[in-house]
Amino acid sequence: MITTRLNFEFDDRVIDSHDISGEVGLIIDLENLIPTGYQLAQGEQSYYVIDPTLLEGVFVKLMDIDQKESHSKTSRKTMTRSQNDGKTNSQFNGTGKKAIKNKVHFLTKQEQEVARGTVKGQAGWKVHIQAPTGYKFTFHYWNFVIISANNYDQKVYVVPDQHDGPKTPRSINMGINFTNIVDFEGYFTTYSDQQIPVVNDQGNSRYLLANNYDFKVNKTGFLQGERYFQIAENAWIKADQMYQYKSINQRLKLADRPNIHLCNCRGKITSREALEPNTKLYTDRMKMIDNIPYYRITESAWLDGRNVFGIEELQ
Repeated sequence: MITTRLNFEFDDRVIDSHDISGEVGLIIDLENLIPTGYQLAQGEQSYYVIDPTLLEGVFVKLMDIDQKESHSKTSRKTMTRSQNDGKTNSQFNGTGKKAIKNKVHFLTKQEQEVARGTVKGQAGWKVHIQAPTGYKFTFHYWNFVIISANNYDQKVYVVPDQHDGPKTPRSINMGINFTNIVDFEGYFTTYSDQQIPVVNDQGNSRYLLANNYDFKVNKTGFLQGERYFQIAENAWIKADQMYQYKSINQRLKLADRPNIHLCNCRGKITSREALEPNTKLYTDRMKMIDNIPYYRITESAWLDGRNVFGIEELQ
């Protein structure tokens, strides 16, 4: 465990500090720590990776939230934050560059996949990961991956945890095949509150998917009266364990009224603080809940479309 002093600077003076602790390679989201009324200065990344060589302290420059940058409308895709908001889209870092996403495949020594997940960050970042439930890393210090701009699929080897045997989802049936299979194309993400079981063509368990896992669907079909989507050959997920989305590139303007709150991916309000009326927010995804559009603002925060006054298409 390493502890580092994180210092926020404005006009060459420290205005706020935090002691942050964690293992080497752990990513700290700076957006949750920024003082009210400020945002990251141009060129500052929105994450800090715990580094044993920087124990003397880390300094992050801020700018006043009211400062305007002449090129922000064309070159940066960060969202404009209000004083009550305090978050930006975790898909982008402070320079406006899109984060790289790597898939992590957890394999046994026999090359059997027992789970998979995703990590995001800039190329070369060392990202701490956790072994799937019921497993541990082959060597305890192999608990990280290095974000790669070339190899988007990374392998990590695990073994059953002898103190807590491998927990795999219960088989759904004893070999009943899918029926009413038709072609279906769309982009989906697993819900963020649980690991998702993937089953084969006979409905038997194969592995677990991590939460917030993105994939493209190929077909849809039914198994014992329940709808499933095919995400790969001989791999299916139950329809109620994921949601469909559309990729967009837009800036939203909130309506001029109070009590606008952010929601989770199921449409439930999760933010206590209301957003400032007329605030402009960047969004990269849209999904429908009960015929109402919802827009993704951060990795886990969504905005009810009924609270949107205007939409600006971005290049």
